[in-house]
Amino acid sequence: MDALGIIRQLESDPALRAQLRAVLLGDEVLELPELVRRLDLRFEQLADAQNSLQARVEQLADAQNRTEARLEQLADAQNSLQARVEQLVDAQNRTEARLEQLADAQSRTEAELSAVASTQQEMLRWQHRADDQFGELKGAALESRLRQDPRRFVPRRMASAVRLVADDRFDALLAGLDAGTAADVERADALIEGRLTDGTDVVLVVEAAWTAHVDDVDRAVRRARSLRQSGTAAHALVVSHADPDDTVLAAAAERGAAVVGESSGLLVPIEPTAA
Repeated sequence: MDALGIIRQLESDPALRAQLRAVLLGDEVLELPELVRRLDLRFEQLADAQNSLQARVEQLADAQNRTEARLEQLADAQNSLQARVEQLVDAQNRTEARLEQLADAQSRTEAELSAVASTQQEMLRWQHRADDQFGELKGAALESRLRQDPRRFVPRRMASAVRLVADDRFDALLAGLDAGTAADVERADALIEGRLTDGTDVVLVVEAAWTAHVDDVDRAVRRARSLRQSGTAAHALVVSHADPDDTVLAAAAERGAAVVGESSGLLVPIEPTAA
């Protein structure tokens, strides 16, 4: 068989071609296509793995970037929070300082108010003392006017022949009294003799005040009663520069004391039956 015939036979017989290849090439060469195919498949797998790894790396890089961005946000938030805390601490310090200033101011104010209160109390005490002294001066002036002109304070419709009790007569009136009672009567603002409209000679035991009170009535009544114990026809007389209130007038009427206002005249007359 010539070469051309052999070629034609090989082309028409695949099995023959395979036998020829096995003879000519050997098993290793025949296995090369399969090895190349497996290598290609492995390369494709490695390429896929590489691509997957690259995608994972990119995902991790994105996650890292997001984490770093979040950390930066957290750091900014932390810095903002720290700044806010510092502002609050500063505000607290300023508030505490202001409170201390207010407390100091309050203490000074309280001290000043205490000083003002003390001064006011002292002024009130001084005012009371001044009022008392002025009242005493006014009372003394009234007593002086009473002694100088007793007829001015004893209206004629109450009594006539009015005069201050003379010293010798004064001693005689007190002679029948014990020492304590006599001393009490001596403290009367004045003893005035006169004759009542019914013709009775009396001694008026006088208490004089700028504005009479019930205790003035009580003193005059008590001292007149003491004189009556020694047999003297005595009556209580209260002289007031300013007209006393109705309580004083009612007390005088109840106790049998006469009341005369320096400007108004007789306010409560003498009751002849008064004990």
